Amino acid sequence: MHIGLPRPDCRAALLAAMACCAGPVAAEELGRIEAQFGGKNRVWQTVAQARGGRVVATASLRLGPRMTELYLQGQAEEGDASRDVFSLSLRYLSPYAEGAAPVFADILYMPEGMGGPFWTSDGAADAPTIRVLTLEIWGAYGRIDALFAGELCLRERITAAPDPAHCAEVTGRVETELFIE
Repeated sequence: MHIGLPRPDCRAALLAAMACCAGPVAAEELGRIEAQFGGKNRVWQTVAQARGGRVVATASLRLGPRMTELYLQGQAEEGDASRDVFSLSLRYLSPYAEGAAPVFADILYMPEGMGGPFWTSDGAADAPTIRVLTLEIWGAYGRIDALFAGELCLRERITAAPDPAHCAEVTGRVETELFIE
């Protein structure tokens, strides 16, 4: 992990994201999540956009003295941001350190949004792996490059149990700028 002053390209992207608060402006792309799932190659964007007078990012890292949480959510490049959503979550029970093993990892794919069905690593035979290759932090902003792999099982509803007879492998990479909380 590298902590230092903002890089010029990172600063420019973040200033553009901040400018979106002045009025209704489309989301600013922060990066991409690329995956192969169900025999298809897919791409989702991580974004920052104005909501309720503040900038909200779909890629964030919450650093705490006792817990660190990484949340990466991608939306389809075109179309409704509430459908075709792919997310990765990691949790560490300490401040993040390079090479640290997370205590929690989750991958979730919502092709139709919150109405279901869902594809989740929760309940799969093996826990997913999310390996952080690089994590750089510059004050309130950063950048991550990570690989992920796992098995996603179908859940018809969020409250239903996963169906172990309907699972598929997912592999991919995420490269994105992120907001530090």
